[in-house]
Amino acid sequence: MRDRSYIVIESDKFVSDIAIYSHWGGTSNVTIATEILSSTQRIGDPEYLTAEIIHASFIENSYDGKLGMGVQPLTKGSFPEHWGDNPTVYINADTGRWRVGDLEYDRWARLLNGEDN
Repeated sequence: MRDRSYIVIESDKFVSDIAIYSHWGGTSNVTIATEILSSTQRIGDPEYLTAEIIHASFIENSYDGKLGMGVQPLTKGSFPEHWGDNPTVYINADTGRWRVGDLEYDRWARLLNGEDN
């Protein structure tokens, strides 16, 4: 069985969105978003923030350089939701806001809309 998860990083400065894939990541994508965004000084600097998120993803998922993780460019707004087994985390590298499904959070994981169930 698998436990696939994705983080999609968006920025007006990027030609394409960037997807980080973990075959066994589960909900680590939410943990990574909350930990990195609440501590980084790179919001608004998407190249460096993306590097921090990729690094954290590889550490959190104990990536050994072989199978199970990946990074790929995506046409903006084209991520196929059916790829993951867990909800995808979308991070706006320009603002630090992130979302999962219909719920949007600020960089400190405070809910900005909807109900947090």
